[in-house]
Amino acid sequence: MEVSCLMMGHKPIKKNINQIEGDTGGFFFTGKANLLNNPGKFMADMKEYDKEHIPESTVKKVNAIITSEDFTMEKVKSAS
Repeated sequence: MEVSCLMMGHKPIKKNINQIEGDTGGFFFTGKANLLNNPGKFMADMKEYDKEHIPESTVKKVNAIITSEDFTMEKVKSAS
């Protein structure tokens, strides 16, 4: 959820950090409120995403997540 929020430009609210176990970035409530509450819009936004103009700061944040040891197929499957 954190990667999706970052890619779509949604920032977490600091008070939500660590309210859900494992959500150290506080993105659970942000994703729930801004992405998952309207799955059709979320899917359309993903399909129309401008992948050619991703800000460098977003690329760095996402790369840090997807290259971490916690971002393996096994761990993602167990969390989903």
